[in-house]
Amino acid sequence: MVKQEVWTDLRDKVRPEHTAVLVVDVQNDFCAAGGWYAKNNDLRLIQDMVPKLAGFVKEARRHGVLLVVVKTIYSEHVVSPVMREKLMKRGLDALYCLENSWGAELYQLILEPQDVVIVKHRHSAFYGTELESVLRNHGIKTIIVSGVATNVCVESTVRDGFARDYYVVLLSDGTAAVSGRLHEASLENMGKVFATVCSIDEVLALWNVRDEKTGQP
Repeated sequence: MVKQEVWTDLRDKVRPEHTAVLVVDVQNDFCAAGGWYAKNNDLRLIQDMVPKLAGFVKEARRHGVLLVVVKTIYSEHVVSPVMREKLMKRGLDALYCLENSWGAELYQLILEPQDVVIVKHRHSAFYGTELESVLRNHGIKTIIVSGVATNVCVESTVRDGFARDYYVVLLSDGTAAVSGRLHEASLENMGKVFATVCSIDEVLALWNVRDEKTGQP
C-alpha cells in the first residue's frame, strides 16, 4: 500500500487546483430582513458577514477555485414530522425556502456561469445530494466551507466532509450564526476535531503569494 502524504500546512490544503469553496445557505430566508429566520432571530451578525464572504467569493473565482453554491429547498414532500417537531419547539413553521420563492433566492450573491449549484433538503450539503460526485469529478481534496448558520448547516456539512476524507477549512469570518456564543462554540469544536479554522485574509494571502511566485495576474 502506498502511504499518502499528510498535509499539515494550510498552503498545501488550499492550493486552488484541488480546492472548492462551499457557500452554504446564503439565501433570503436565512439572511434577509423579512425572511423566515428573521421571525424570531436577530440576523445582524449574519448580515454583517455576507459582504465579506461575497468579496471572498469573487477572489476565489479569480484564482480559479471551484465555487459550489449550496441552496436549501423545502416542500411538503421532503419535510418530515421529525423536522416539523423541532421547528415547532423553536416557534418556527416549516414553510421556508420553498422552490421558486423569494426566500429560496440567494442573498447578496450573484451566480456566475462556472459556479456549481447543489440543492439540499437536509442540514448537510452532502446528505442526499450530488455534491460528492461533483467534488470527485473535479479532483477536489479540500473544501473551504462558508455560509450560515455556523452551528447548524455549516457544521453539519463540515462533519460530513471530514467523514468523507476531505481536508476541511472553515472560514471564521465567512460564517455566522444568530449569536456570537453559538458561532464561537461551533468554531472551537470544529477546529479541535474536524477542520482547520482560519480567516478569509489568511486564505487570500496564500493564494496571492502563489500568484506572485507563478507570475499570474
